[in-house]
Amino acid sequence: MATSREFTTAVLRAGRVVLETHPLPSCSSGEIDVAIDSAAICGSDLHTVSGRRSEPDGTALGHEAVGHVLACDDGTTDARGQMVSVGRSRRVRDHRLLREL
Repeated sequence: MATSREFTTAVLRAGRVVLETHPLPSCSSGEIDVAIDSAAICGSDLHTVSGRRSEPDGTALGHEAVGHVLACDDGTTDARGQMVSVGRSRRVRDHRLLREL
């Protein structure tokens, strides 16, 4: 089980889906921390797992998520508590890529 400074994600390893826990990085300038309340696996992820789409070993699956803003860097607008959706599987570096629900 992940601690408050860790996150768990579904990862493709040797053609299988495994859950991995990783340290949660601190916010860099212009970034926000989003607590994920719900995430989805979409059709492209299913194609990856079934082998119909090639992705490198270690690819994080699930790139559609909904959550709320936990913390903001000093360089961002204070959005703590706001609901947001995230449409990327890797760390979003630009808070403008998030949209309020």
